[in-house]
Amino acid sequence: MTVGNQATHEIHFVQELISPGFLFVVVMCVWLIRNPKTMIPLQAIVFLCLFPVIGTVCRTALHIEDLALPLRWDAVLCRIDNALGIAPAWIVGYRFGHGFSRILLQHVYDLWILMLVICWVVNRARADGRAKGLLKSYALNLMAGWSLFLLLPANGPGFAFPGYPTVVPHPDLALISVRGLANSIPSLHMSGALILVAHAARSRNWRGIFVLNAIGTAMATLALGEHYLIDLVVAVPFACFAVNMIDQRWRRGFCALASVLTWMFAIRWFAPVLVDHGAIIWVAAALTLIGCWWLKPERRLPEIKSPALVPSCQSL
Repeated sequence: MTVGNQATHEIHFVQELISPGFLFVVVMCVWLIRNPKTMIPLQAIVFLCLFPVIGTVCRTALHIEDLALPLRWDAVLCRIDNALGIAPAWIVGYRFGHGFSRILLQHVYDLWILMLVICWVVNRARADGRAKGLLKSYALNLMAGWSLFLLLPANGPGFAFPGYPTVVPHPDLALISVRGLANSIPSLHMSGALILVAHAARSRNWRGIFVLNAIGTAMATLALGEHYLIDLVVAVPFACFAVNMIDQRWRRGFCALASVLTWMFAIRWFAPVLVDHGAIIWVAAALTLIGCWWLKPERRLPEIKSPALVPSCQSL
């Protein structure tokens, strides 16, 4: 299941359950056979099978936004990318947006559902109360993200500019008409991947896997033309907001949200200043990432209730 801008992509349920999804189901069945006292594998399989319905709801909400807001901010976001001096979305797209690398990154981009389910299984098996927090954080990530899309609706360079990634455009600072799903800023794929990292703090092995997934997601969003670099920058404090609010760290959560809104309104109201002074963007992005180090969710590690059920990378 793909929730993105690719207009040519359809939701193929059979194809989605084959390959990584099918292997996941097989692993869960083996786990259930070896440990029939736990219902976690069966819950995970049901959880995975329910996601096509959630994906349909996501696409429906984005389609409604598309009909309500036909004008997009892609030209402004493109100029901000250009102001960085390197046009990162076009560089990554030109280098990795074709051939085998594109196929690989497309799979990484589409694996967000499976990675979420795997992270839920890891936390659920540890019985430390983090599984519910994961789902709540991800739900807040999606719902609040849809609201922010209304502030700066944009589709991504691969859908707004026909010459992407071989031709770097220099459009006027004006709204343009683009059809498709306006889900560019902030990148919910990126913020979602960071939420998984925040909930994998107990295990160094699992944390490493989810960090690699976050890096691959960042590369995929740029290479596939789904996002601009600024979308990924804004996604970092947005992920901090989602996790901290669910963990009831209100001050950190609201500070992270303030950072996100500052970026959104600065782009909306002061785009000419940002475009003319690329150094401001670099400094602001650096300060945002440094601030997120302070805003990052702390690791709460309660006692594990069922040590025998804790999965490791080897057992799964």
